[in-house]
Amino acid sequence: MFHNITTDPEVLGGKPCIKGTRLSVEFILELFASGAAQMDILQTYPQLTPESLEEALRFAAESLKHDTLLTTEIASLTCLLIRFWPTKIFTQMSSPK
Repeated sequence: MFHNITTDPEVLGGKPCIKGTRLSVEFILELFASGAAQMDILQTYPQLTPESLEEALRFAAESLKHDTLLTTEIASLTCLLIRFWPTKIFTQMSSPK
């Protein structure tokens, strides 16, 4: 399905990359998100093709289809902060207002 996207644990920690490069799909998304146009990316990275950029976007979209976002709200939270000092331990309690 994705011929231009590869993963290798030895390359960028296994992040999905454009085949034959060390350019991750994540990096390609960041380029587009920062306002770079496809032509700008292709000129800056001549090893890329329009097809590899398109496939990186489709790969990202397909990957997100399987994500589930869970949200929750915490009504009250008490934090315990323990600071270690060379000879003393200080404990401070706080709660939201």
